[in-house]
Amino acid sequence: MKSLFLLFTILLLALALPQSLVAQGSGGSLPAPVNTTPLFSQTICSGQTTVLSASGSGNLTWYDQPAQGSLLGSGNSFTTSVLNASETFWVQDNSSTISARTAIPVTVNSSPVISITSSSNAICTGGSVTLSATGSDISSYSWLPDAGDGPSITVSPLETTTYSVTGTSSNGCTGVDNKTIDVTPCSLSYSVKLFLQGYYKNAGIMEHVLYNQAVSGSTLTMTDSVTIQFRNTIAPYEVIYSFKTILYTNGIATVLLPSSSTSYYLVVKERNGLETWSKDPVSPSLLSATYNFSSNAGKAYGDNLIETEPGIWAVYSGDLYQDENIDLIDINLLEASISNFEFGNVSTDINGDGNVDLMDFTVIELNVSNFVFSGHP
Repeated sequence: MKSLFLLFTILLLALALPQSLVAQGSGGSLPAPVNTTPLFSQTICSGQTTVLSASGSGNLTWYDQPAQGSLLGSGNSFTTSVLNASETFWVQDNSSTISARTAIPVTVNSSPVISITSSSNAICTGGSVTLSATGSDISSYSWLPDAGDGPSITVSPLETTTYSVTGTSSNGCTGVDNKTIDVTPCSLSYSVKLFLQGYYKNAGIMEHVLYNQAVSGSTLTMTDSVTIQFRNTIAPYEVIYSFKTILYTNGIATVLLPSSSTSYYLVVKERNGLETWSKDPVSPSLLSATYNFSSNAGKAYGDNLIETEPGIWAVYSGDLYQDENIDLIDINLLEASISNFEFGNVSTDINGDGNVDLMDFTVIELNVSNFVFSGHP
């Protein structure tokens, strides 16, 4: 009877033994020595490596599993491979009694993905360009060369320069992106002729909008400022050059370009005008230094122009939201401006007379009913 009681007691003790103290040796289960201890666990950012450390009385070996698994290394420290997800590593003390493996977790926080866009990829000597960084969960930005710490910067490099932005997320991890801005001397005068539907009066003349809106420095020959872009002819059609210049009442806007045999898509943008692309790529040169959108509908991609009088074609007006569509969203913006009795230098003044009123509805209602939207490759 005493023998049965002794056997039962031994079985109970064996069952009560913690599993973490059982070694995984080939000769059976042995208790783990208490002197195998990790010095620390780790938290890192994705794309990084880390060094794990432990101490013990014998040779330490490192594994990717609590039992069996792959041998990763040996010694008191172990350098992981590049990690992109959280992972647990296991260390074993190979003294006179093989220990159970001890876990050392590595927590991997995701690094933010950050990207730079620019108003143009190249500028003329003396010009400027705006760089904007975007990314999720970014708490701070840092630009190099020393150019600022916000999400957007405007720079005027004197020579071709590569800019770098580092974005830091709330978990302390960082992402980096780079953008090179080419700087080139510009000597080719290039003219673009276009009319804007809402501002057009008659006989090839537009309203002097800036003067009507009491903009300081404006004259009776100025209509409005426009942005003229020269874009790559291959998707995603990056902006190579971008210029903001004055469009005059006779429909002429002029920019300076570098002498080049390169072809570009020509794009015109105005604060309430519909973004309009040239039908085909253009090759600015001394022999071809003008592009005339006004001569026929076929000068725009998708024939996307409106005839304002016989033989005169114009860019559609009314895209107040600047989303490349003229729709009910734009009407809502116009109605809000009318309700607020807005006047002066505002984009909702579609006819350019200096006031926002019912007279501005005529153009936008026509274009909404005709489902007008921007056309481009």
